[in-house]
Amino acid sequence: TRHAHPFETAVFVISGLARAYFGLTDEEWVDVGEGDFLYIPADLPHSTANIGDTPVRYVLARAAPEDIVIPTEKEDMIPARYWTSSRSTEAMRILA
Repeated sequence: TRHAHPFETAVFVISGLARAYFGLTDEEWVDVGEGDFLYIPADLPHSTANIGDTPVRYVLARAAPEDIVIPTEKEDMIPARYWTSSRSTEAMRILA
Protein backbone atom coordinates (compact mmCIF):
# COMPACT_ATOMS: atom_id res chain seq x y z
CA THR A 1 0.00 0.00 0.00
CA ARG A 2 1.36 3.37 -0.97
CA HIS A 3 1.92 5.60 2.04
CA ALA A 4 4.16 8.35 3.45
CA HIS A 5 5.68 9.33 6.78
CA PRO A 6 6.30 12.81 8.19
CA PHE A 7 9.92 11.80 8.86
CA GLU A 8 12.85 10.36 6.92
CA THR A 9 13.59 6.63 6.74
CA ALA A 10 16.79 4.70 6.03
CA VAL A 11 16.75 1.04 4.99
CA PHE A 12 19.68 -1.39 4.75
CA VAL A 13 18.86 -4.62 2.88
CA ILE A 14 20.35 -7.72 4.53
CA SER A 15 19.02 -10.26 2.02
CA GLY A 16 16.38 -10.72 -0.65
CA LEU A 17 15.30 -8.58 -3.60
CA ALA A 18 12.72 -5.80 -3.42
CA ARG A 19 11.35 -3.07 -5.65
CA ALA A 20 10.71 0.29 -3.99
CA TYR A 21 8.17 2.52 -5.73
CA PHE A 22 8.11 6.31 -5.31
CA GLY A 23 5.69 9.10 -6.18
CA LEU A 24 1.96 9.63 -6.14
CA THR A 25 1.43 7.05 -8.89
CA ASP A 26 4.55 4.88 -8.40
CA GLU A 27 6.08 6.67 -11.39
CA GLU A 28 9.63 5.97 -10.22
CA TRP A 29 11.14 2.79 -8.80
CA VAL A 30 14.42 1.16 -7.89
CA ASP A 31 15.33 -2.47 -7.26
CA VAL A 32 17.36 -3.11 -4.11
CA GLY A 33 19.05 -6.23 -2.81
CA GLU A 34 21.63 -7.51 -0.35
CA GLY A 35 23.99 -4.76 0.79
CA ASP A 36 21.96 -1.88 -0.64
CA PHE A 37 21.01 1.24 1.29
CA LEU A 38 17.81 3.17 0.54
CA TYR A 39 17.01 6.65 1.84
CA ILE A 40 13.37 7.81 1.81
CA PRO A 41 12.83 11.50 2.62
CA ALA A 42 9.93 12.73 4.75
CA ASP A 43 6.58 13.03 2.95
CA LEU A 44 7.69 10.91 -0.03
CA PRO A 45 4.86 8.59 -1.14
CA HIS A 46 6.28 5.06 -1.43
CA SER A 47 5.53 1.35 -1.38
CA THR A 48 7.54 -1.84 -1.71
CA ALA A 49 7.19 -5.28 -3.25
CA ASN A 50 9.22 -8.46 -2.88
CA ILE A 51 10.37 -9.37 -6.40
CA GLY A 52 12.58 -12.28 -5.41
CA ASP A 53 12.11 -15.90 -4.39
CA THR A 54 13.02 -15.42 -0.73
CA PRO A 55 11.82 -13.10 2.05
CA VAL A 56 13.42 -9.65 2.19
CA ARG A 57 15.32 -9.03 5.43
CA TYR A 58 16.28 -5.46 6.27
CA VAL A 59 17.21 -3.01 9.00
CA LEU A 60 15.06 0.09 9.10
CA ALA A 61 15.81 3.35 10.95
CA ARG A 62 13.45 6.28 11.22
CA ALA A 63 13.87 9.77 12.63
CA ALA A 64 10.56 9.61 14.50
CA PRO A 65 9.33 9.48 18.07
CA GLU A 66 6.63 6.99 17.04
CA ASP A 67 5.59 4.97 13.99
CA ILE A 68 3.25 7.11 11.89
CA VAL A 69 1.95 5.91 8.52
CA ILE A 70 -0.22 8.13 6.35
CA PRO A 71 -2.12 6.56 3.43
CA THR A 72 -1.58 8.80 0.42
CA GLU A 73 -4.17 10.60 -1.60
CA LYS A 74 -2.91 12.65 -4.51
CA GLU A 75 -4.66 15.80 -3.35
CA ASP A 76 -3.20 15.57 0.16
CA MET A 77 0.47 14.91 -0.56
CA ILE A 78 3.37 17.26 -1.06
CA PRO A 79 5.35 16.25 -4.19
CA ALA A 80 8.40 14.10 -3.51
CA ARG A 81 11.79 15.77 -3.19
CA TYR A 82 14.32 13.02 -3.90
CA TRP A 83 15.39 9.46 -3.18
CA THR A 84 18.72 7.71 -3.23
CA SER A 85 19.90 4.15 -3.59
CA SER A 86 23.39 2.71 -3.56
CA ARG A 87 22.58 0.94 -6.86
CA SER A 88 21.24 4.06 -8.53
CA THR A 89 23.47 5.58 -11.19
CA GLU A 90 22.24 8.98 -10.04
CA ALA A 91 22.69 10.04 -6.43
CA MET A 92 19.60 12.20 -6.63
CA ARG A 93 16.48 12.13 -8.77
CA ILE A 94 13.83 14.79 -8.81
CA LEU A 95 10.21 13.64 -8.83
CA ALA A 96 7.86 16.29 -10.21
